[in-house]
Amino acid sequence: MKYEVFYIMFKRIVDPAFDIDAPVRKDDSVRDYQYYSYHAVQPNLRSRIELQVQDTSKYFLPCEAFIEVEGELVLATDTPAVPAPYPAGTQVGLVNNGIMALFESARYLIDGKEIESIERDVDVATTIIGLARYSDDYTRSAGSSMMFAKDSGNTAGGT
Repeated sequence: MKYEVFYIMFKRIVDPAFDIDAPVRKDDSVRDYQYYSYHAVQPNLRSRIELQVQDTSKYFLPCEAFIEVEGELVLATDTPAVPAPYPAGTQVGLVNNGIMALFESARYLIDGKEIESIERDVDVATTIIGLARYSDDYTRSAGSSMMFAKDSGNTAGGT
């Protein structure tokens, strides 16, 4: 009786991106970020506010971007054209993520293509995102800088 032996060779071809046993490579080539200001086209109009970035020579990291809202809290008066400032020592409280309640919708577009949108209740949607993203320990997270704070009393100055 005669036996024949066949050798079959397999060449394993695997994309390195899917090799879960490979050592982790960390890309730390970016040493720091530079923040640039882009002002709204017509910020004082009670309508659509657009922030456009036209400079294509820079690399942008949208997940690290933020919107800074500046304004003044004033008392509601009978004559809206003449707002009155709050008296010194007045305690004013804002709800968590209260600034976002000023917006009725938000859209993120790249080259006119919609990437993400929140069509209503922007404050509620971003509050949910913030509660999921930031730690309950506000001493170790960015929550306080994002206008998230624990409710700890029944008054504006409650601690």
